[in-house]
Amino acid sequence: MGIPMRAELDTTNLDPDEAQKIEDALSQADFFQLPESLQGHQPDADRFTYNLTVDTGVVQHSVHMPESAVPEALQPLLTDLMSRYRGQRLNQ
Repeated sequence: MGIPMRAELDTTNLDPDEAQKIEDALSQADFFQLPESLQGHQPDADRFTYNLTVDTGVVQHSVHMPESAVPEALQPLLTDLMSRYRGQRLNQ
């Protein structure tokens, strides 16, 4: 088991353009239609596993996915969240 990392992002605290990019990525990936667990296409030893939860205030949905199963539309969002996590850790 790897080292858990957690990042939270409230889009109401972001620049409107940034928030829209996140909403667009979620929409393009049909995030709220994805099953709760995605299966990878290859063994995932030494790779990331993501648990992504989105709460709109009206609906909440979580998806567990190995790195090899991340939908292409979500890859930039996960990269951004990882960068934010690292920035939060540096500022603590």
